[in-house]
Amino acid sequence: MSKSSKNFISFEQALKKYDFRQLRLLCLSYSWSLTLNYSDHERNKAVIYEVMLNDCFFHDAKTHLGVFQVSSNANAVTKFDEHGRTFNEHFSTSK
Repeated sequence: MSKSSKNFISFEQALKKYDFRQLRLLCLSYSWSLTLNYSDHERNKAVIYEVMLNDCFFHDAKTHLGVFQVSSNANAVTKFDEHGRTFNEHFSTSK
């Protein structure tokens, strides 16, 4: 993109319109040697990737580390309190 073609957008302008995480993921999805193609389609791909990371990777990592417990409602997640954390540690170490 070049300024002379009037198709230039700065990061400051993009940050006024979109979330910084989405822009970060968009930049990370391109090789350093390629021209970044900034469009709504590419931004939507970054949004989908962000949702996938949040729902799959980070949720699974927190669940694996015992930070969260899953309640009877499949969509609800709550943090352990001190009693729950102690119980979980005892339960995990018992045979």
